[in-house]
Amino acid sequence: MTRSFLSALGIVSAGVLGLAGCASNGLDARAPEPTVTARLDGQAAVDAMDPKVLAEYESFFAEQNYPEDETSPLTPTTAAQDAFVAEERAMFTERGWEWNADEQTIALSLAFEGCGVAILNGHAVDAELLRHHVAFSELFAYLIDPEATEDQRRAAEADFSGTLVSGTVHLCPDDGASWSAAWNEVYGETNG
Repeated sequence: MTRSFLSALGIVSAGVLGLAGCASNGLDARAPEPTVTARLDGQAAVDAMDPKVLAEYESFFAEQNYPEDETSPLTPTTAAQDAFVAEERAMFTERGWEWNADEQTIALSLAFEGCGVAILNGHAVDAELLRHHVAFSELFAYLIDPEATEDQRRAAEADFSGTLVSGTVHLCPDDGASWSAAWNEVYGETNG
């Protein structure tokens, strides 16, 4: 399940980079900026992962009852998922929009993706990770119209990443605050 899930959401290709040029102790101000020397995708990225990280990732998705059939619609299976879906549905209907199985699947997918990305990045969630994730996530690429104007694209990114943040607050609350702070730094001016 994990290998196909990682690939399906594009988490692996967005999350594992080979770096060179890093200072050995991090204190040398003259050290060059890290540069990407290799991008690992698919199975190569899975093979390069720390086994403890992969075990935590697999454990999270097992606890969340992530379905074996990755093409089936997602439905809440835990109290945290129920609370998240109820919050999203209420927000949707308050805006006069129709909530349906597709909206529920998108919301839960974004939540799972946020938690998964946090795990794969050692729970070091910040604005740069959010920017990188939005830019490389296959789910975001699917959800955002490629013909959108820059303003429309940014608004869609803010909206979908806001759903990701709300989901992490419910499903992986230890990472939710970091995702929220990252969202405020990247998109806070968008809505306020």
